[in-house]
Amino acid sequence: EGIKKSLDRLLSQNYIGRSGDTYNFLTDEEQRIQEDINIVSVDTANIVERISHMIYGDIYTTKKFRYKKYDFAFDQYVDNVMTGAPTGGMRLRFMTVNTDEEKKNDLYLMPASSGEAIVVLDESNYYENLKQAMKIRKYVKQRNITELSKTVQDIIRNQQEEATTYEQDAMEDLKKAIVNAQFYVDGEHLEIKTGNAKSRIEQSLEYLVAHVYSKLDLITENADSDADIIAILTGAVSLLPGVELNRDAVSAMEEYLEMQDAKKLPTSMADVQSKYSAIPYGWKEIDIAAVAAQL
Repeated sequence: EGIKKSLDRLLSQNYIGRSGDTYNFLTDEEQRIQEDINIVSVDTANIVERISHMIYGDIYTTKKFRYKKYDFAFDQYVDNVMTGAPTGGMRLRFMTVNTDEEKKNDLYLMPASSGEAIVVLDESNYYENLKQAMKIRKYVKQRNITELSKTVQDIIRNQQEEATTYEQDAMEDLKKAIVNAQFYVDGEHLEIKTGNAKSRIEQSLEYLVAHVYSKLDLITENADSDADIIAILTGAVSLLPGVELNRDAVSAMEEYLEMQDAKKLPTSMADVQSKYSAIPYGWKEIDIAAVAAQL
């Protein structure tokens, strides 16, 4: 621990460089370039955006979460920044070291996680490693390398290789930060103890779907095709006496239509589809049509 602190101090003072786990003393020219790299500014927003690309572009690429026979879209967030178009459904949010520390507690996060899964990333080096890689990339882009001496070109080439190492380390650290993260899902602080990064994200989303789409299980029998709906309309579906398909779903829709009628509100099939495909129902379009057909 003491050696690590000493090395970090030498690193911050530009006396040594690091490539992976290897440290080496820098020449005067290397020190000068290292100093120039360290004063390059990288916007926090750019780092968060890059973390978002790493999570949603590499670690967890699923755009719709599969739950039983259903696919649920979700809004993709890192801190308060959304990636992609809003879905109007659930949210998956990763909190980085950039989020205020006082917000990372049960008191704040349990109510804040209503309708979303919040992954509070474990404190690790992913942020700093990524920041350093981005500083190097930005510095190199600003230099006209062809006009520099061969010695300087070699140093810059080494720095680019170092940036690649920083990026690789950041990816591994980010995966570990998810594995060791705290998960808050729809008002609960979840204990997720097994699985890799992808698996733990999926476990949190599974819990989220079950709680957000709390009336999903009113559909007990799924329709497969238009033929199923035609069979309902023509009475060709043979059932045991007293058995009704999706009885509770039929009751819920009937109650809604009666309320609409009592309020003298015209109700189209589009209105019905909109209501029952949204939270807390999440029914598939064909199942909504089948329930309407039974009515």
